[in-house]
Amino acid sequence: MTDRRSSDLSFRDCALAEATRYGSDPWVFLRELLQNARDAGAGRVEITVAAGADGESITCRDDGCGMSAGHAERYLFSLYASSKEDDERQVGQFGVGFWSVLRFRPRRIVIRSRPRHGGGWQVELERRLESAAFAPCAMEPGTEIVLERLSTDGEASREDLAREVYAAVYRYGRFATRYEKPDWPSLKRRRERPLAITVDGRPVHTEMTLPAPASVFRRRGLRGVVGLGTEPQVELFANGLFVRRATSLDELVDADPLRGEQGSGDGDEGLDLPASVAPRIVLDSRELEVLLARSDVRQTRHLRRLVLTAERELARLIERQLRALRPPSAFAAVRTRLAELAQRWRAAFRPALPARVLLAALAGGVVAGTVVGWAALGGSGAMAPVASVQGEVALERYADLGARYRGPRLDSMVGQAPRLALIYEPRDRVLFLKALTIDDPANWPEGSAPQLSPWGDYAGTRCRDPQACVTVRLMTESGPLRLPVPTGHRLDPESLRLNGNHHPVVRSLQGEPLLLDAHQGDTVEYQTGPAPEPSPTHGGGLRRDVPLGLEEVADRLRELPLDARVKEAVAAVADRVRYSRTEAAQADYEAARARGLDPLVAALEIGKGDCDVQNGLVVALLRTTGVVARLAVGYVGRNGTVVPGLHAWVEYLDDDRRWRIADASTRSPPAPMPPPAVAAGPPAAGEMAPAVGGIGLFVPVEVPAPPSLGAPAALVALATAVLVLGVWLRHSRPWDGWLDWKRNVPATPPHAETDLAALLGGALRHPGLARLPALLHGRFVPLVRPGGAVSLHQAKRRAAASRLFASAGGGRVAREAAARGRCVIDASTPEGRVTSLGLAATDLDAWERLLESSTRPPLAGRVNRCLEAAGESWRVALAPLDAPAAVVDLARLGLGHRQVLLDPRRAGLAGAALEQPSAEDVFRLLDAAAAHLGLAAADRARVLAEPARQALLERFGR
Repeated sequence: MTDRRSSDLSFRDCALAEATRYGSDPWVFLRELLQNARDAGAGRVEITVAAGADGESITCRDDGCGMSAGHAERYLFSLYASSKEDDERQVGQFGVGFWSVLRFRPRRIVIRSRPRHGGGWQVELERRLESAAFAPCAMEPGTEIVLERLSTDGEASREDLAREVYAAVYRYGRFATRYEKPDWPSLKRRRERPLAITVDGRPVHTEMTLPAPASVFRRRGLRGVVGLGTEPQVELFANGLFVRRATSLDELVDADPLRGEQGSGDGDEGLDLPASVAPRIVLDSRELEVLLARSDVRQTRHLRRLVLTAERELARLIERQLRALRPPSAFAAVRTRLAELAQRWRAAFRPALPARVLLAALAGGVVAGTVVGWAALGGSGAMAPVASVQGEVALERYADLGARYRGPRLDSMVGQAPRLALIYEPRDRVLFLKALTIDDPANWPEGSAPQLSPWGDYAGTRCRDPQACVTVRLMTESGPLRLPVPTGHRLDPESLRLNGNHHPVVRSLQGEPLLLDAHQGDTVEYQTGPAPEPSPTHGGGLRRDVPLGLEEVADRLRELPLDARVKEAVAAVADRVRYSRTEAAQADYEAARARGLDPLVAALEIGKGDCDVQNGLVVALLRTTGVVARLAVGYVGRNGTVVPGLHAWVEYLDDDRRWRIADASTRSPPAPMPPPAVAAGPPAAGEMAPAVGGIGLFVPVEVPAPPSLGAPAALVALATAVLVLGVWLRHSRPWDGWLDWKRNVPATPPHAETDLAALLGGALRHPGLARLPALLHGRFVPLVRPGGAVSLHQAKRRAAASRLFASAGGGRVAREAAARGRCVIDASTPEGRVTSLGLAATDLDAWERLLESSTRPPLAGRVNRCLEAAGESWRVALAPLDAPAAVVDLARLGLGHRQVLLDPRRAGLAGAALEQPSAEDVFRLLDAAAAHLGLAAADRARVLAEPARQALLERFGR
């Protein structure tokens, strides 16, 4: 027997520190024991448990190749030394995994092993790991680990311990496979066999299956199963051992920590739809590289190939379901197949080198005609991509948010997921691009923001530091536009270019940069830089009253310094108002508002709200305590473009008159801006990295063909193109997965309980289904027009442009709108109801009920004559309402004027005033309608000028 005594306790301290890196699961060491057995070539692993008055013990015995005492002393008792470093087929390569057994808190560790050629040995380790006594022992080839500890709850229950151990082993190793070296030199690939694992004689191994509908697939080096269930779930295994769990395939290859639990992208998992399915996927590969903590894998081409294969198998499963539910026509099948091929090409041929390098080499005399896919965004002549969505092209030009934002309401962000034609540089920054400023969120108009008008010259800043400045390029809609600027930045007026030409910029009432003469399709480019606020009064009209329920918080905050005050205000609101956008929360909110509560107080009462409601409360609380604060609404920028969907945050002025950010929706501490945070993994130089949710910057646009450079230049360009193409193909290996045709894929029959409405609901909720061409481009959404139907892709595009309508009753308004070519979904069908709810289509039945209850007494007639004389395109009617006013926009349907419906009781108009109105009654009603529409000051003055003059003449005479 030999003694090996350490000189100090550093080994135990280091081993215990490494054991804490394996997550919070106390049973994670069982995964490491299974992994070591698998790497040792074991075909069988037996785990037994024992418990009694003396304590608990776990014994793990495998029939692997074992190890000699010298090998154990060299590698097992030395941290970070591994004998598997040079073997890519081995999972454990770090030399620390065994010591995760310290998570079991053992008082005694016994290790026994015998190599296939040699004698057996054993060593006993006490809890403090101060000594290791080696001794010979008789045993079969393999390794045995015994862990003993004191019971924490008195006399331990063997059944409870066995149940916990079995659950952990099942979670980590139910798909574990044996490691077998290939038969060299014949290179005949041996069949992969399961690793036989038992816990007290109970087998653990199970087949990789999911409840129907599901499809099992197997490729070279990988296997998996895809299915449909009620909740999204993706499980990733490496060599059959569990690695991590995610909600979508996108999280495996492009995790986005920016928005936390809110989520964004094509799908919205917060939607409460009546029927929906979610993708469930289990993946396993023997080529993944597991990280040290075993909770994730490296981002390699093997992982991308695994994800692409799973996406294709999920698409095949959905196609089989759709064919059984709705057999496609020949034309529809061809259209879907072309869309799928285009999506596969973009997904598989992701350039590992910058795409512009390859295109530039091909353009010099090799490619003639039209270069598809590039557009000149901005007038500088630099070619810049615009946008791409996997499986679809869906862009929205930048329009002022005042026309769409309805104030801090719980549902104000639902259905608004613009995909803007906007890019910025540097691309490695995360930006909060403010597009709308609200000084007092509680008093925002119920309808829409006031129309824009210039309010003076804009005091910008010169961008002198290239590292701190930001260049923004975007494509616009018509009308005056507030230009989005990062919080803490100001725009450089000299840098603004409209269609390549210098253009002036003015200031709005809130101090925002305002572009007056924008038209649809214009391109705008400008620079911004960090600068203090030149006029600190903006956002500084302090709120005098404290939001109900926050009085004690406000009293406590007044005694704190500025940064601590902001941090405590964010925490107080986040604790009292939970982020929620569900239908139930919206109903509770509307009920509270119906009782006459302030919008922010209503959110406090129900304890729920979305980002603008939460941060609107923070603004109100900070302004009460003397902090200059305001609500900012805009877009979050990442990887050179903006994340789909609106976001709201708090801007507050620090002691240096610089705007800083606070955000209660993510419960994050306030962060200074600039400099912006750096996103993980900056893209390569010259490469436009994809945005969250699969959105990049690429759209097919025709541009003139490049000029011919002659035969010599064409030959040089051809040689360069071949060289670049060869390097690109060698580096990215885009054929991975393309040459693996279907192998061992059972023909799973369609599932009878999965109907078309559930599939459409899943496509609206989950990005993993929203990109499938069969679901996206099939005409499955029924219209009110007889025999009419549109695809989900078409419905999304119309919803983004506010041109999607729905009707369950098929009333007169819906029929006439459909006859005029408007997209009116038949919400009486399950498919139509799911789509209309998921895309927030305008309910024409509600409009028809409002019109049927409206009247036009003489008072309304006089008001409408005034509007006609003023050249306005909207009219007024009276109706009993639950709100002060409502708008029925018949102009969007092509059926007449936009109708503003007012409640005469809320306007203070009696019955006599309706039938025999005075000039003052006409003025009061017209003023209320103009206030509800949020007309600009100049337009409001023009509309009210003549009625005001008539009212004064009637009261005071000539």
